[in-house]
Amino acid sequence: MKKFLLVCLSLIFAVLILPGILQPAGEAGAKDATEVKQLARGLDAALLEYRKEFGRFPEGSAGEIVSALCGRNEKEKAYLVLAPTAVNDHGEMLDPWGTPFRITFDHTSGMPKIHSAGPNKIFQEKAGKHSDDYYSWRDSEIPASPLPF
Repeated sequence: MKKFLLVCLSLIFAVLILPGILQPAGEAGAKDATEVKQLARGLDAALLEYRKEFGRFPEGSAGEIVSALCGRNEKEKAYLVLAPTAVNDHGEMLDPWGTPFRITFDHTSGMPKIHSAGPNKIFQEKAGKHSDDYYSWRDSEIPASPLPF
């Protein structure tokens, strides 16, 4: 009986726990890298739609900007729908690692710049050799945002 129980527990361990332990580290990292790009693209698209409607981007802190995109604006129109777990207590949108995105605007073009601190959760202002940050304005897959005017 003890041998049977030990075999059953071993099978449960092998089926439920080992796949998570043995998952290649690169596979999890690739999933998060894809997710941060998708989130940044969604945020960028929401910002552009907001500007199309109001003729300007929302202003304020990252939390105020996200709040305006989620419907706290003059027209009470939502351009972004987020789960409660996707924002922190300040209303800032979180990246896949739980760090708030930085939302700024380019001084020359006025276009949005979305910055994630990456897996190490430390913002680096310049993309260096060892930076794990995500910079929307350096993502060659995101085309330059067109001006609507």
